[in-house]
Amino acid sequence: MNNKSISVLSVSNIFRKSFEINKKHQLKVLATYLLWLLTIWIPYINIGTTIGLKTMVVKITNNEDFSPLDIFKVEHRAYFGEFLLLSFMFYAITLFGTIFFIFTGIIIQHALSQIFYLGIDKKYNFADCFKISYKITFGEKVSIFLVRLSYLVPYIIAILISFTLYGIIYGLNELKYNNAVNAYERWEKKLSDIEFSTRTSSNYMKIEEEKKQAFQKMKNEKIKAYDKYYSWSKYSYRDEASSLEYEYKQIEYSVDARLDSIVNEATKNHRKEEPAYVSSKWRFWNYGENPAYKWLEPILIFFNFIATLCVFVFNTSVSSYIYGQLRKKIS
Repeated sequence: MNNKSISVLSVSNIFRKSFEINKKHQLKVLATYLLWLLTIWIPYINIGTTIGLKTMVVKITNNEDFSPLDIFKVEHRAYFGEFLLLSFMFYAITLFGTIFFIFTGIIIQHALSQIFYLGIDKKYNFADCFKISYKITFGEKVSIFLVRLSYLVPYIIAILISFTLYGIIYGLNELKYNNAVNAYERWEKKLSDIEFSTRTSSNYMKIEEEKKQAFQKMKNEKIKAYDKYYSWSKYSYRDEASSLEYEYKQIEYSVDARLDSIVNEATKNHRKEEPAYVSSKWRFWNYGENPAYKWLEPILIFFNFIATLCVFVFNTSVSSYIYGQLRKKIS
């Protein structure tokens, strides 16, 4: 191991060289990842295609030509045992370090990040992969971590787009809701004005006067009946009073019906223009049925999927450059 303590990586160089590599191979890398996504759910085959992804990084580092279909090569199956063992130990050690302290897990993850490439490229055994990866990443982990941290940028952009779309839809629905509420309140106020104007009209008050006269008549007749019957027959008085009250109620019902008819006739045309009643924002926006929200979710998923693909593709270029530089530290 020569000059193992000398750093060969810098954040600026990683980005600059990775963009150059990405520009050259991005379409083939993208196609490779799309094929990998199609097979990731198929047991056994997904292990071979994942090894194919790691092999692709090595080939880019070695400036070798590759095809997206290379991830299906049968030769990857010969590396199943070593790959599964490396994967198990890598994630077990990383998880173990994370349990104690998250930062410890991050350090371990970056220290052992080259084990798969060393196994594929240099054919090192299990122990040497871990040992050499740890040595060549010494002094380089901060640069690698800062570059990996930048992978959050596409997701942040996707989240900002998602929130912007949601905010636009929310704002439009809020405006529509407020307009609906205002329209109903204006209609209700106009209805109240028409009803008030009708009830204070001379015709309405004239009919209402009939009810007052009938009530006064009933009252006077009850007084006469009281004077006539109460001193010697309470039952006769009660019968007479009930009859008078019933007669008044019939007049009252008739008058009220005529008054209601006058109000209904006056407000008939206005009631035809009644807008939809808005009971709540939730019902008005109609979550789950509103077309705006039906297409919003697929769009958000799409943007996050695109962000993930961008990270995958760029990470391949980053990994190939980092491995190529760290490999120089191997004697």
